[in-house]
Amino acid sequence: MPDRDEVFKAADKLRSEGKDPSYRLVRDLLPNGGSPGPILRLLDEWKEARRYHPKLEVKDVPNALMEHLATYGKAAWKMAQERALIELRREREGYEEIRRLDLLDRETLLGLLDGTRALLETAEDDIDALKARLEKAEDHLARVRAERYWDQVMAEVHAILPAEGAMKPRDVLPRLSEATIRGALLHKEELDLRTLKKKMKGRSDQQNYFAFIPDGYRFARIA
Repeated sequence: MPDRDEVFKAADKLRSEGKDPSYRLVRDLLPNGGSPGPILRLLDEWKEARRYHPKLEVKDVPNALMEHLATYGKAAWKMAQERALIELRREREGYEEIRRLDLLDRETLLGLLDGTRALLETAEDDIDALKARLEKAEDHLARVRAERYWDQVMAEVHAILPAEGAMKPRDVLPRLSEATIRGALLHKEELDLRTLKKKMKGRSDQQNYFAFIPDGYRFARIA
């Protein structure tokens, strides 16, 4: 079993070299290697201790790529399960042949059983890791889609505002299309007056789409 200090030292070295401390890279630096379960648990401790939580920037990752990653994660998870089942069947068939021929003694059988248990533990760890990665990819994709949707809403609001003058959000809301209103439900939000005010104010704070006019809580179009 890998030592905690060894895993932390290996992860720190990889990070100093600008590399992501993945299981395989860390394992390659350990003197005696190690199985995924213990190493991944120690890596989780290292990430919390070092506050290492790398995140992808939305602008750096195309939506098509995120959808591809989510699809790949599901396929990889399914493949890991299938491989574990195939290996388990092979081991069981091997045990039946061993019993039938009576070629191996009890100690050999116990050793093979330990190997099978280790294989199953590794498969379970791989599946858990894939599930975690898939959940992160799905959450990130949901955020990307939500931001794209609200950009479309703000573009529609921008088109509604007059070229000269300003409007209140409550006067803009009835002019939004029904499809736009319904679209908010797909992102677990309701496009009501409160939400519209918040979104428009956020864009105006960034000097994007609108300029905020405190008098009457109105917004003007930014060309």
